[in-house]
Amino acid sequence: MKKFTSIIIVAILLAIPSFCGAMDFQAPQPDMAAKIQALSDEVKANGGTYEVAYSPAMDKEIEQLTGLKVPPGWNKSDAPSVPMLGASVQTLPASFDWRSLNGVTPIKNQLSCGSCWAFSTVGALESAILLQGGGTVDLSEQYLVSCNTSGWSCSGGWFAHDYHMDLSGQDNNGPGAVLASSDPYKGTNEACGGPYNHPYKLTNWGYVGSDYAVPSTDAIKQAIYTYGPVSIAVCAGPHFQGYSGGIFNTDESSYCSGSINHAVVLVGWNDNGGTNGYWILRNSWGTSWGLSGYMNIAYGMSQVGYGANFIEYAGGTPNPTPTSVSVPNVVGDTQAAASTAITGVGLVVGTLTTQSSATAASGTVISENPAAGASAASGSAVNLVISSGPAPPVPTTVSVPNVVGDTQAAAATAITGDRLVVGTVTTQSSAAVASGLVISQNPAASASAASGSAVNLVVSSGAAPPVPPVDPQPDLTGIFSNLQTSNAGKVITGNFEVENIGNAATANSFRVLIYLSKDRVSKTALLGSATITTSIQPGGYINLVIHESSRKSLRGEYLIAVVDPDDLVPDSNRSNNVVVSNVIQISKAKKQKTSNRFPAFSAF
Repeated sequence: MKKFTSIIIVAILLAIPSFCGAMDFQAPQPDMAAKIQALSDEVKANGGTYEVAYSPAMDKEIEQLTGLKVPPGWNKSDAPSVPMLGASVQTLPASFDWRSLNGVTPIKNQLSCGSCWAFSTVGALESAILLQGGGTVDLSEQYLVSCNTSGWSCSGGWFAHDYHMDLSGQDNNGPGAVLASSDPYKGTNEACGGPYNHPYKLTNWGYVGSDYAVPSTDAIKQAIYTYGPVSIAVCAGPHFQGYSGGIFNTDESSYCSGSINHAVVLVGWNDNGGTNGYWILRNSWGTSWGLSGYMNIAYGMSQVGYGANFIEYAGGTPNPTPTSVSVPNVVGDTQAAASTAITGVGLVVGTLTTQSSATAASGTVISENPAAGASAASGSAVNLVISSGPAPPVPTTVSVPNVVGDTQAAAATAITGDRLVVGTVTTQSSAAVASGLVISQNPAASASAASGSAVNLVVSSGAAPPVPPVDPQPDLTGIFSNLQTSNAGKVITGNFEVENIGNAATANSFRVLIYLSKDRVSKTALLGSATITTSIQPGGYINLVIHESSRKSLRGEYLIAVVDPDDLVPDSNRSNNVVVSNVIQISKAKKQKTSNRFPAFSAF
C-alpha cells in the first residue's frame, strides 16, 4: 500500500460493530402512522429542530439498514498516512457545499443490500472525478460487493478505497474503479464477472488526522475543502431513519453503544445553521429519504465524522470513449445467426419482438434497429423484429365474449381481444353488482357478431342512494256548483266546495277568497271570504254557500276562488288552488226582492 511521506497524523479508530444493513422495501406496516407520530412527538418534546416522515426506509428495522464492519486483522498501522493540517492551513468559509459547485453525482439507492460501505467509497471517487474535470461518471458499487477479496458482501464491509488504488479484485484485471455500465448494480451477492476495465484509479487515500475516532470539526472541514466530499461513519438510529427535513439534532450514539453503524459521505457544512452549525450528509437510501437523499446533521451528533477519510485523484484515465462499430446486416437471418453476427462485432442483442409476415419465414429477422451499416457504440444494443410467419386469417364473424361481472377495464380487454370494439357505456345503480362491474352487455355473450362491431355495456354505479322520505302534504282545490241568478242577474247564489284531494295529510285552518272577474284572469272585486277552521281529511271537502247582490247585472262575468291565499297549508300542488267558474248567465227564475249587501258565506 502506498503511503504519504509528508507530515502525518494517524486516526485511531475504535472497534466498530456489525455490517451495513440491508434495505428491503416492504409495504408499510399497519402501525406506521402511529410509529411516525410517536417519533414526531418525541422530537418536539426534546427540542428537535427537524421533521420525521414516512419513506421506504421506515419499512425496515434499523439493523437491516445500518452497520459498518472493520475488516478482520485491521489496525491503525495499516491505515494510509495523511498530509494535511500542517503549517499552512487554509482559511475556511463559514459555509461550504459541494452541491452548489457541481461537485456531487446523483443520489443512489443500495436497495436490499448492506453495501453502504461500497456507496460511501464510490461516492467520494465520483465527486473527485467530477471535480478534476472528468465529468459525471457512474461507478460500480456492485464490483466492490461481488469482486472484493476481503470477504465483504451485502452482509457488510469497510471503506474499500484500496480496490480503487492498488488492490486487484477477483477479476484479476488490476486495481481501479469499474463503470456501472460494465457491472450494473443489482443489490445482491452476485458472483464476480469480468474481467473488467478499470479506468479510474486513486493516487492515494487516508484517514483525517486525529487522536480520536471522530476528528475535529475543523479537520473534517479542511479535508472536504481540500479534497472534496469525504467518506465517514455515523450512528443511525430510529430518528435518523425517519428524518425528512430540518437540522438533525438528536444524539443517537447510545443506540450504537457509543460507536457507529453506517457509512455515508459529507459534502459540506454550515456554521450558521442551528445552534452550533451542521454537516451536509449524503446518504444511499434513495431520494425519497431526507432532503432528496441528504441530511443536515448538527456537529457532534451521533458520532458523525467517525473514521473520516478522504481520497486523492489526479485525473486518471478519462471515461473511455466507446469504440464505434458498424451494425451488421442481419435482416433475413435466423434469430440465432443474427445474435452471433451482432455479438461478434462487439454489440449486444436488445429487445426482441415478433410480428406476422406473409413474406418472411417464421423465425427470421424482419427488421433491425439501428439499421444495417449504421455506426453504433461498442456494447450498445441492436433491437430485432422476428417473423412469426403469416398471420392467421381474420374471421368475418366472432363470438361475443361474456364480460358480465368483469370490471370495465377487463371487459374492454376481452372485447377488443376478440376483434370487437367497446360501444356505448352507460351506468346504472345496482344493489347486487359492485360499482365498476358490468351488469349487462348487448349483444349478449356467445352471440355471433361481425368483426369490428360494437358491444354496448351497462356498468354498475353501485347501490342507488336511499330515497329520502317524502313529507306527506294535503292538496287543496275546489269546484263551483249550483250557481244561479235572480233579480235580473243582480243576485247570485250557489256553492263552492273546498276539497283536499291529497291522500296522506289533513288540511287545517286557512282562508278562501272569492272575486268577480270579467276575463277569467283579472280580479275586479272581492265578493267575500271565509276562514276554514275545520280540518279537512284526505279525500274530504267543505261546502261554502254563496249569496251575493249587486247594483247591476252580473251576466257575462265569472267567479274566481282562491284557496289558501296566505299559504298557511303546506300544499303539495298550488297550481290548482285558483278555481274559475263558468260564465254567469241569467237564470229563468221568479224575480225576488233583495238588498244590496256584502256576500254571506257559510260553511257546513
